[in-house]
Amino acid sequence: MPQTDDMMDTLRVALETDSVNDMLVTLLTVAENRFVDGNKAQSFAIVALLREYPMPEVLAAQVEMLFDELEFQLCPRVVADAKARALEITLEEIVLEVLNESAR
Repeated sequence: MPQTDDMMDTLRVALETDSVNDMLVTLLTVAENRFVDGNKAQSFAIVALLREYPMPEVLAAQVEMLFDELEFQLCPRVVADAKARALEITLEEIVLEVLNESAR
């Protein structure tokens, strides 16, 4: 599941139109892709933030499953740092980070 230009375009449009649900859904896909690619710390950072936002139950269940799976695979310090950062960063800020990383 590579991060496609289409996915980044969807994320960009969601940010521009302030579509929170689209940002949440697309960020979950990004987190899933990073998990599959072996970048578990980045994946966990995204889902830790997603858990802080209200969302439909089905989406929340997917976020929680990935969060639970990753929480026990990462060192406690990475988990603690991601949880703390999730309380400090906004959804828009993490979307901009993901977009900036994909542009590199």
